[in-house]
Amino acid sequence: MKSNEICIAYATDSNYVVPTCVSIYSLLKNSSSDYTYVINVIVPKELSSNNRNLIKKVCDLYSNSQLNFITFSDELTGIESKIEHISTVAYYRLLLHKYITDFDICIWLDSDTVICSDVSELVSYDIKENYIAGVKASSYQLINPDKHCKRLGIPSVKSYINSGVLIMNLKKLREDSMENIFWQLAKNNYDTIDQDVFNVACFGKIFHLHFKYNFQPSRLYEANENIFNMFPLSEIKQAYENPIVVHFLDKVKPWQDSNNDFKECWFSNYIKLTEIISEFKGFYSIEKKTKQEIDINIINSKNLVLYGAGYRGNDILAFLRYMNINNPNEIWDRSFEKITNVEGINVVAPKFDRDSKFLNDITLIICIDDVQVSKSIYQQSKAAGILNIYFAIDMKKSLWGKLLSDYKTKKGNTTSNNEK
Repeated sequence: MKSNEICIAYATDSNYVVPTCVSIYSLLKNSSSDYTYVINVIVPKELSSNNRNLIKKVCDLYSNSQLNFITFSDELTGIESKIEHISTVAYYRLLLHKYITDFDICIWLDSDTVICSDVSELVSYDIKENYIAGVKASSYQLINPDKHCKRLGIPSVKSYINSGVLIMNLKKLREDSMENIFWQLAKNNYDTIDQDVFNVACFGKIFHLHFKYNFQPSRLYEANENIFNMFPLSEIKQAYENPIVVHFLDKVKPWQDSNNDFKECWFSNYIKLTEIISEFKGFYSIEKKTKQEIDINIINSKNLVLYGAGYRGNDILAFLRYMNINNPNEIWDRSFEKITNVEGINVVAPKFDRDSKFLNDITLIICIDDVQVSKSIYQQSKAAGILNIYFAIDMKKSLWGKLLSDYKTKKGNTTSNNEK
């Protein structure tokens, strides 16, 4: 290891080769000429030579890169992934410190990331005797934290991090022979596979990074106002406006759905890659859709109605209140006989049969996660004569934009404890 070398690691199989190449390209495009980026890609032994060559061609575009393939074979016996869009190859990083012996520190990046600025600053972090460093996982801390504690057998999930971007203390992991602990825990086949393993095994030795190093747009929109107890508003604003790494961690990726937020930063890298290396052409295409623009004034002034009294409806209601937007007049739900009231607002049967004056005057926010059901409700609402119809996730994105653009002296305008 030389002082100007930075160790980077990915893992991929045949399904994720192109997204991995896009991430590597974005990494090198934003790299510093002061460093050599030693890129280690963990692959299954059956990965084809054509796929390996694609990765090599991307790395060869930049003289300050060096590519190594790490191939595992039989170590995963008896271990499986419970998450459809995540391969068991991700488990291999649990052994990374055992196979990369010439570096003490490594930056881990998931294949569904885009790097927007040089990551070399990460290696300057002094994570001391901690095993790993990463960004807090909001979904674990804000949604049923007690359930996760019980499931994982740890006293708290306040230190629980998302493993899509990590600083790994390879030296400390080797010294403490953590591969033995990792592998025993991996056999538990946790719900969030190796991410759970890291957080259980490394509990008490986890360092927290700024949100900008693993900015997860979907998690920002899904979380309620309690996210400000995790990240100061100043930190959220910085991550939103100037992320270092954007992480598309949901099941539906930007190359699968052109409505995916922040998709432009992924596709701009993919398109540039197709222009440089012809073999990348034809893997993905952009389906251009009209972005739903939301007039906050309409939401604040019209008769507001939510459709859906479940989790998403509760989430949107909490966020509307945080933003000081008028409470909905009522909540529509087909299960109105079972759920009669949410936070003081009456839950009633949908009123699509009301007169046109009533329907023309309301703003309806569809708070249903199922895409097909949401589309059906949208079509029914439009046919009934409702003019202002929004989907919850689009509305929340607009509200976040307004919140951040209006940012001045709101609660949380401080830096986090570990912020550098």
